[in-house]
Amino acid sequence: MCCKQTSAVSAKRIPKFSYFFNRIQIEISAADASGVVSEEWIRDRAATPVDGITLTRTALTDFTARITLHVDSQPTRLKLSQPLSKLLKMDTETRPRVITNLWQYVKVHSLQDQSDPAYIICDQAMTEVRVIVVVFFNDIFTCARCLGWIECI
Repeated sequence: MCCKQTSAVSAKRIPKFSYFFNRIQIEISAADASGVVSEEWIRDRAATPVDGITLTRTALTDFTARITLHVDSQPTRLKLSQPLSKLLKMDTETRPRVITNLWQYVKVHSLQDQSDPAYIICDQAMTEVRVIVVVFFNDIFTCARCLGWIECI
C-alpha cells in the first residue's frame, strides 16, 4: 500500500489570524484624560481560529488606542500513538521534532529507496506502527495524522 496525497489533503492550509496570538490587549484612552478602557481577547485553543478581531466603540471625542499583540510562541504539542511512541522513543512532542526524529530513524536504518530517495521502504518496526510498505517522505506527516499515529494535545 502506498500513501499518496489527495487533492483535498494537498491543498495548502493558510493559518487564520488568531492562530498566531494567544492574547490581544486593547487600551483606549480619551484625549481629555477622562479614563482608560481596557479590552482583552484570550484565545481558546478549542475554538475555531478566526481571521480577525473586531472591537466596536462609539466615541464623540478623539481617543488614543494602544493594541498589544501577544505572539503565541508555544508550538502545538502532539501525542503520538503507542506504536509510534515506541518507535521514536517519545510520547509527546512538537511537529518539527517528530519529523526530525522520523527522518533520523529513516537515515539510521537506511530506509530510503535507492532508485528514488523521496520514498521510504518501511522496515518491520515501521510496519508495526501501521500497514504501509512504501511512503513518500513528504506525505509521511499527513499519513501519520490520517492513520491516527498522532493527535494534537
